[in-house]
Amino acid sequence: TLGHRLTLTSQEGRGSCFEVRLPRASSNPKARKPAPRRRAGALEGLKVLCIEDEAEVREAMVALMARWGCDARGAADRAGAEAAFNGTVPDAVVLDFRLEDADTGPAVYRWLCAAWGAAPPGVLVTAERGQEVAAAAAEAGLDVLQKPAAPAALRATLDALKRRSNA
Repeated sequence: TLGHRLTLTSQEGRGSCFEVRLPRASSNPKARKPAPRRRAGALEGLKVLCIEDEAEVREAMVALMARWGCDARGAADRAGAEAAFNGTVPDAVVLDFRLEDADTGPAVYRWLCAAWGAAPPGVLVTAERGQEVAAAAAEAGLDVLQKPAAPAALRATLDALKRRSNA
């Protein structure tokens, strides 16, 4: 029990009214707003490159992954992707299928892997469906996650990619 005062008034045929008395909250604004906490866990420190040409989507995904403890960096295109980690290979790559200038995520991924001399695990997060997407993802060795992707699904996918990169 919480020890709060509870009152009940009831009238037959009219209903019941419950009243719970709680202690007054602090008037100190800092006491009312706890600092946002970052969830530590399995993704802590994971370096993730997010390649998405829509700025709002890219920024939201990077912010979400940062909340999970990832070192997440975003890029809109090949040049930004290559510069994101200053030549260091990330632990995982998250890409959209359709990018600017008729580029595709799988093509950028293959290009980056050649430049890095390594192929970190990756996932294609896309609203696109069909054989073209499936074939391009399979050829590049990318997993596929359909948009709109639930945060829990993205987190589980990143966890799986991390385990794969550590294997």
